[in-house]
Amino acid sequence: MSKLTANILAAHSVGSLSDTQTPGLTLDVTPGGKKLWRFKRRVPARDLDGQPSRDAGVIVKQSGGTYPATNLQAARRWAGTINAEVEAGRDPGKARREAKRIEIMTVTAAHRLYMIAVGKGTASRERRVPKPRTVKDKLAIFTRDIEPRIGAKSVYEVKESHLVAMVKAKAMVAPVRANRLIAELKVFFNWCCSLDASDSIALEVNPATRLHQLATDETVDAHGNRKNTRTLSDAEIGLFFQALAVERETYRRGFALMLLTACRIQEIAQAKASSIRDGVWYREASDVKNGEDHAIPLGAWGRALAVGGSEWVLPCENDPKKPQRYVWYKVRDRLIKRMTEANGGPVGHWKPHDLRRTVRSNTRRFGIDHLTAEAMLAHKLPAGVERIYDRHDPIDDLRRAYGAWEAHLAAIVREAGLGEVFGLPVPQEAEIAAAA
Repeated sequence: MSKLTANILAAHSVGSLSDTQTPGLTLDVTPGGKKLWRFKRRVPARDLDGQPSRDAGVIVKQSGGTYPATNLQAARRWAGTINAEVEAGRDPGKARREAKRIEIMTVTAAHRLYMIAVGKGTASRERRVPKPRTVKDKLAIFTRDIEPRIGAKSVYEVKESHLVAMVKAKAMVAPVRANRLIAELKVFFNWCCSLDASDSIALEVNPATRLHQLATDETVDAHGNRKNTRTLSDAEIGLFFQALAVERETYRRGFALMLLTACRIQEIAQAKASSIRDGVWYREASDVKNGEDHAIPLGAWGRALAVGGSEWVLPCENDPKKPQRYVWYKVRDRLIKRMTEANGGPVGHWKPHDLRRTVRSNTRRFGIDHLTAEAMLAHKLPAGVERIYDRHDPIDDLRRAYGAWEAHLAAIVREAGLGEVFGLPVPQEAEIAAAA
């Protein structure tokens, strides 16, 4: 080591020179012949109380300008600033690295990491891998509503006011979708604040904490009337089958199966023929909303309706190799129109999901116990002792429950003179007695 002077620096042509006056400062000659100022010094490690520790600490390495563009006095000032941090026990590069991390960690970049966690099943409280449809919805919400507004913004600079403005703008045109946006923002920013994201993001303040206060009540319509209460009466079920009788076979079977099994429209539309074995429709956990296996024992009529003649229970009419996923809501609109005409007056709007509610609302009428009724709709038991300890296989209870409901619907169809149209098996004496 030597005290550097202008003459020594000018004559230096190979290797490294250290400055005795300034700890850590050297002038290195690169392989290309450039003279480059460098700094290298260890930051002493400290314990949680700020006292010196035996740990190795952190080595600080930084490069300055070239000589003679950066002269000795300028280099010493530069190194002196770094030394002040080192001697205080701080890593001067840490702040720079943190600033760089903040700069590049945009909402879009954070969301990419979030979607990786979603794929692993670590992004939500349930800690399970979501269905492809859920992943698709998450990406659609981000692409349509979040990224255009705050995608380029640093995730650390997002404020509650930014999210509030986003949600309010969405609520003006689509209140229900605004609720989905709120839910996704909360899950995303919760993950950014979680231990799972601590190494990559480590967000300390969650700007989505209070967004739930902006959610609209989805159980009330624009006129203040309660929603999600619609069920079909027996008379309306008769009108339903009359209206359905003139539809094409695929939709006839599909809507009849919806009312018979209490399954959702897409669950029916995407059912595979191979999932029905020995008269039982076995639905795997990955295809069920609650994430648990679900078995539906089909009666004679249900088995007849479920025969599609291809890989799918309801094959597409234009391409039997694909399921009939679409057009169901247009068919529903036609059914309501025909029901209204047959009734001589309005019958009231209904959704395919109201068919599930109709099934559940009739269970007590046929003496079906609460647990079996919930199992018919694939509802998961609430967390608690019952879910943990009740391991009873409900298949026989479900067979009786679905059998009673099928017998009731079959009686309505026969009374309307539509048994042959819907492929209703000729009843045996025991079935007739049970229905009575």
